[in-house]
Amino acid sequence: MKYAADGKKRSDVMVPSLATGTRLVLNIVTEQAWSGTGAKLAFAITVDGGATDSAGNALQLYDGRIGAVQVLDASSSVNRGIAWRTNSGDLAVLRSVAVKEFADTAHTILAWRVVGGDSAPAPRVPDACPTRARRECDASATQAAPARFLVADYRRPSWSKDGRTLYVGLRRREPATELPKNGDGKVSEVEIWLERKKLLDANK
Repeated sequence: MKYAADGKKRSDVMVPSLATGTRLVLNIVTEQAWSGTGAKLAFAITVDGGATDSAGNALQLYDGRIGAVQVLDASSSVNRGIAWRTNSGDLAVLRSVAVKEFADTAHTILAWRVVGGDSAPAPRVPDACPTRARRECDASATQAAPARFLVADYRRPSWSKDGRTLYVGLRRREPATELPKNGDGKVSEVEIWLERKKLLDANK
């Protein structure tokens, strides 16, 4: 693996083949995870540093058994929190959803059963989402999550042992109107530091 330069989150990943002596180079990878079985590598491609509406972002799958790369999902969103179920081909990821009314970023849940292989019944994510081999659920847009809550990326998705349930983290939404802005309409980034002595004197 070739690591990213300082201050950058993207890397070039090199996957060598011991059988053929060749190597596959995967560019602008922001996240990756090998499955516990089947020699499969799920990886996220993010262009333009993850800027909003960046064409070319994708979640892809490399299958080491046949040396092929498959696109699982392509959009302008950023994929985070790649999670394989232990000793299984079941895969989950969070895909970003930016809404101008909110200052934060929500996530759609994507989940596959035996990704890259024969399909099986999909895992159970929030009940308001449709059932199919690949499941896609925007929990914040349904009744699957409490009102004004989002699926957050602070917690990586985790699978139940039997693979029937997928757990994600929730966080309360932050409306954009609650953020202080300067005269240019941009979010102010100001830090105020006070020495401890001055604070003590002020309380006398």
